[in-house]
Amino acid sequence: MEKEDLIQKYVSSLNAKDYLCDFEDVETLIEEHLAQLQFSSVRVLLQEEVSLDLGDIVRNLVIDKRGGYCFEHNKLVYETLKHMGFLVQAVGARVVNNENMEVPKTHRVTVWTYKSVRYLIDVGFGFSSPTLPVKFGEHFTTTRLGVTYHISQQSNENFTLNIVKEDVYHPLYTFDMCDYNEADFEMGNFYSYKNPNAKFVKNLVLSAVLKEEVRSLRNGAYQKISLDAVEEINIETFEELKNVFSNDFNYELEDKDLLYLYDNFCKASTGK
Repeated sequence: MEKEDLIQKYVSSLNAKDYLCDFEDVETLIEEHLAQLQFSSVRVLLQEEVSLDLGDIVRNLVIDKRGGYCFEHNKLVYETLKHMGFLVQAVGARVVNNENMEVPKTHRVTVWTYKSVRYLIDVGFGFSSPTLPVKFGEHFTTTRLGVTYHISQQSNENFTLNIVKEDVYHPLYTFDMCDYNEADFEMGNFYSYKNPNAKFVKNLVLSAVLKEEVRSLRNGAYQKISLDAVEEINIETFEELKNVFSNDFNYELEDKDLLYLYDNFCKASTGK
């Protein structure tokens, strides 16, 4: 299938415009992508290959609804915006999650320049993914769920994406504006699903960022986060996990695969 056909299948699946023209169109694409296409480590835990070929990404994320992580999600958005004539740059990032530590570049994001203003687009950071383009500079971007993001600049073209809570900055990841190519992302992707120390190799992660609620599963802990409340659920049985996958994430798996995930990640995390 040609690139144009793959991109058309993607935007059509989200009920987005066939051709994105302005800021509002891109906002809608981001919002619908996060709500409909799961962030997931399931395929990694089932020891499947994670290909960054665009056709494979569309098949896994869009057609089969099997989810994926940053290298897949953000490449799909990057290729779509680029194909439609927008000025975009794919860059690598180091995930720090509010800790001071040395980590490899295992994250991919997109920098979008629109009307001479730069924005960060990231549909591949799980339940913390910003549902809006995050503006560079002194601007603060707040989503409808009340999450505020800010991009701070360290030096030259080195930046940090932060979540800001009560004037306290919580760094999510650092990134720079160096030149990256697909080979760089292939290396990060290979580490992320093959290295035994990578978090996706060791944890069941599944999330969706809906318009009014964030749903986040990590091993046996399941959260539903809205503007006013956080509901926490401990997955204690196989049937509970099956219902969450099917009803809350529209994610269908064979029972044998789901049982493997339950035994090795949900049950193991609760000690039962």
